[in-house]
Amino acid sequence: MQIKEGITLSSQTTSKIDHIAGLVKSVKRSVMEANETILDQEKHSHAAAGKIENTKAIFNEVNGLIIQHIEDASIVEEKLESVMNHITIHT
Repeated sequence: MQIKEGITLSSQTTSKIDHIAGLVKSVKRSVMEANETILDQEKHSHAAAGKIENTKAIFNEVNGLIIQHIEDASIVEEKLESVMNHITIHT
């Protein structure tokens, strides 16, 4: 009877080891999928950060142009005021 019990226990042990091996493979597959998802998200994050940097650079350039336009308009306004004063004095 001991040999038969030994064979039964050995068979049960092998079955449980096979089940655990299957679980380990399943977990490994899930971890690899999660890792791929993380790598994809990292790529998307880098791409988004690049687009944000480009947008920031464009806004900075536009802001500089607006400031320059305001400064130029102030100069024109001063010159027009000078001309108007000159015309008023001579009329």
